[in-house]
Parts: sequence; C-alpha cells; structure tokens
Amino acid sequence: MIRHELLSFIQSSFKSVWSIEVLIFLRERPTQAFSAEELILELRGSAPVVAQSVTMLQQAGLVTIDDSDLVRYAPASAELDDLSSAAVSDYKESPGKIRRAILSAPNEKLHSLADAFRFKKDPE
Repeated sequence: MIRHELLSFIQSSFKSVWSIEVLIFLRERPTQAFSAEELILELRGSAPVVAQSVTMLQQAGLVTIDDSDLVRYAPASAELDDLSSAAVSDYKESPGKIRRAILSAPNEKLHSLADAFRFKKDPE
C-alpha cells in the first residue's frame, strides 16, 4: 500500500508511466543536462511523449529547463526530492503498484465532461 502523501504526489506529478521513466533517467544523472533529442534517443520514446513528460515534471517542480533547452533533475525542495526518491524506489520495487496509482488518478477533463451532462434541478 502506498502512503497517502506519496500517492498524492504520484497522482499529481505523473500523468503517464513515461513521466516516471524520464524522472528515473534524469535522477540517475543529476549532474547532467539533456536536450529533448538526447532524451528521445536514450529513452527510445517519441518526441511528443518525452516533451509532455518533461513539461509535467517541470510543472511538478522536479526538473528545470535552461536557456539552451537542456533538461536537468533539479527538485524545487528537499521534500520533492524525498518524494521523488520514494516514488522511484517503489516503482523499481513494484512497478505495477505505481502504474496503477498513476492510471487511477482522477482525470479533471473527464470530470468536467461528466459534469456538463449532469442534470440540474430546476429552480423552485
């Protein structure tokens, strides 16, 4: 079972399994920065998937992108570093558990669509 704080972090930071794979790659090379092309080659991913993953990780405060568009692991806080370390460790130990956590994250777009089709009560 994943503790609540870690589950919340995983579901808010990783919208796909690819994003945790990108994080693992960058965490294992904290002194290096990579171009999008290098990440695509190293991870054998598509350009859109890698770009989306990098954007998500940047929004989560886990990576930075410099003026030359190079990506580096650089958590915004020690707490984020600890949470990403725990997520990576759990993923390596039990990838299925983390994949399920990512896939079971609430989907805001889906909720918005469902809300649009809800019947509203007539005002009395």
